[in-house]
Amino acid sequence: MNTKKFKVDKLIRDKLPESLESKGIKLQFKNLDSEEWVYQLKKKLLEEAAEVNQAQNQEELIEELADLVEVTQALSSAIGSTMQQVEKKRVEKRQLKGGFDAKVYCEEIEVEENHPSIHDYLNKSDQYPEITHSNLDNCLFCQMAQGQKDVSYLSKFKHCYAIEDRFPVSPGHVLFIPYQHTDNWLLLTRKSVKISCML
Repeated sequence: MNTKKFKVDKLIRDKLPESLESKGIKLQFKNLDSEEWVYQLKKKLLEEAAEVNQAQNQEELIEELADLVEVTQALSSAIGSTMQQVEKKRVEKRQLKGGFDAKVYCEEIEVEENHPSIHDYLNKSDQYPEITHSNLDNCLFCQMAQGQKDVSYLSKFKHCYAIEDRFPVSPGHVLFIPYQHTDNWLLLTRKSVKISCML
């Protein structure tokens, strides 16, 4: 009988090899050394965080959060720490900086060039990309929003505008473009992508 192989290339739960082999599925796996284990746990943490982000309902969200906690606990153990130490640090940071209960979302900050903290932001450009006038001036969608390009709007809303796609993937394909400039759609605020009225 013909078989097909599928690449997995990630850390899996301890009991999965036995469970899958009992169902007639063959695995190629190995046990990692400590350094590789920590590396793979960090990757697993990102994978689980992405799955939390993709959860569609409360039940899925609880399940994915449980996976996230499981990987966090394993990573804590792998580096010779305990969850009690992690929890102590969490409480310390909460007392010092607060939690996330107030739902505060920062869209951007402005720092003077001679401010001692400016290097913290400049050195983390992937996390805090600098907003420059050239970013906005060279953005086709910002130019459309400001009326600098000849474009036929299907509609304009409070936080975005709609135009026909010049290269539609299907008939009637429409682009909804937020007024807020960003390099990452996922970093937009909820209100920035909210459509305020119906087409």
